[in-house]
Amino acid sequence: MSPSTIDLDKRIESKQLLKGQELRTMSQRSLLNKVQKEGPVGVLINSELSIAMLPWNKFELLLEQLNEKEQFIEDLQSQLEDVLLSLHTGDAVKRAEEGQSEEYKVNSLSDVMERITD
Repeated sequence: MSPSTIDLDKRIESKQLLKGQELRTMSQRSLLNKVQKEGPVGVLINSELSIAMLPWNKFELLLEQLNEKEQFIEDLQSQLEDVLLSLHTGDAVKRAEEGQSEEYKVNSLSDVMERITD
């Protein structure tokens, strides 16, 4: 995996966990060092993993990856719609292009105007 990606499948390890009470006694510098050294740090509150902390550059990278994935999904959905449309209308379009379909056949501009006004 390249350094410009975040491994979303990685499990959090115990060294990456902090109890909420530890935040009260921990200096900002040591918290920052822990987050930078350990990667994402989870904060346990009432025995539940409640908060995740990570360096800002990793957060920005995560948002960028999310946006790329969303765009990729939108592109795939658009391609799927095109394929499905082609499957359902492909033969009719082919017949119309070849002039074999009376339903879509246009002989003159007045035919087009009639269809528009109907």
